[in-house]
Amino acid sequence: MKVLIRNSCKGLYLAADGSWVKEIAQALDFERASAAIPYALAHGLRDVELVHAFAAKEYNFSFPLSDDSTQAQGAAKVLVPAPHRADVAK
Repeated sequence: MKVLIRNSCKGLYLAADGSWVKEIAQALDFERASAAIPYALAHGLRDVELVHAFAAKEYNFSFPLSDDSTQAQGAAKVLVPAPHRADVAK
C-alpha cells in the first residue's frame, strides 16, 4: 500500500520534487498518514486528499484533508482528515 497526497481539484499526485503528476507510480509515497498530514500542513497544501493506494485499484480509498475551522480563535490550525468517503475509480 502507498500513502499519497492528491490534488482533489485536478486529480494529480504530489511527486518527490514537489511537482504534480498524473501517475501513481511517479507519486511520492509517504508510507504512513502520520507522515503525509504534517507534510501537507507544513507546505500549506490546500484542496488535497490523502490516498491509500493498493496494487488492486478497486481497494483504493481517500480522506479529504481540510482546515478544521471549528477550532477556537487564535489556536493553531491543524490539517485533519475529513469524514471518510470511498475513492471512485477514474
